[in-house]
Amino acid sequence: ASRQKYWRCSKVCPKCTDKEGCNGAVWTNLDVTTVIKQNDHIESCPVDEHLAYKLEKKAILKKRSAEETKSIPAIYDEEASAASTQPSTSGHFPLYKRVKSSMYRHRAKRYPKLPSHRRYLQIPVPFRTTKSGDDFLLWQSATRHILVFATGYNIRLLAAMRTWGMDGT
Repeated sequence: ASRQKYWRCSKVCPKCTDKEGCNGAVWTNLDVTTVIKQNDHIESCPVDEHLAYKLEKKAILKKRSAEETKSIPAIYDEEASAASTQPSTSGHFPLYKRVKSSMYRHRAKRYPKLPSHRRYLQIPVPFRTTKSGDDFLLWQSATRHILVFATGYNIRLLAAMRTWGMDGT
């Protein structure tokens, strides 16, 4: 199996009678974060010569959005600042308005979809247990809007105390 993606220019040469296509092509890794090889476009091809760079940077922005907890604008600003230090690429970094929706979409893939109604709410196991595997969601009532989060150890600790402080939020 190939460990790379192949991107081919789909433009047809307007000057050629046999409708010969452009030979422009780019090979990237599967995440589209690195250009492995690139064939130049023919001279008459009206394509963006910095397209491979833009694809690479867009993929990095999406990857960071999915993996990091920083805000989307902060991730974009960091990458844009890093790109602006290189004069050859500073003006070709993707615009925020062109990439922000795909960045937010990749971030949203990390989280479960919200149910259409609270009665359909199913809290996934990673959110009901601690990192050591202990139960953390002890009780829930969808009709009364109550969730009780605690471990067995914390409940025993509370039981041993004479005074409790409560929060009803």
